[in-house]
Amino acid sequence: MITILDKAIIGFFIVIVGFWLNTKLEKFKGDRALTNEFTKQGLVKISEVWESLYKWEGDVLHYSRITLKSIYLAKDDDIALAMEHVFPTLNTLRNERSQEARRLIENNRFWLSNTLYSNFNIYHATILNHLALLFERPRSIRLELYEHELELSRKVITDYIRGANYSK
Repeated sequence: MITILDKAIIGFFIVIVGFWLNTKLEKFKGDRALTNEFTKQGLVKISEVWESLYKWEGDVLHYSRITLKSIYLAKDDDIALAMEHVFPTLNTLRNERSQEARRLIENNRFWLSNTLYSNFNIYHATILNHLALLFERPRSIRLELYEHELELSRKVITDYIRGANYSK
């Protein structure tokens, strides 16, 4: 039969194993909580970048339409004159808003995976390139192609985020 000493040894081993398992479980829970907090913070930062780019894109589209309407009937020599009333806003969109969005992407680099960082940069460049084209050759603008290109950039970003690929 099992003696008292045997029961004490078995009990001691059970206590040691229980303590070891509890320690491992607490470490796992702590690591998991830290990971969850980082993920939450990352998603907040991603949404800030996304919102900034999306608002900038909306403003660029709005003023692109205004510009295209302004130059529709203008002669080639009179395009600059026809665009005169939107130049200050287009300059702000090209210079200030572009830099704000760029800074936001860079400042939140820590929170973005390499793929998201790259895709946000592509999205930013797409908007900026459209503005450059709007200044240089406004008659060559094909708004539906630009909107399609933006849609593809947005889709790549949202597919990446929805695909649970948000990890460093």
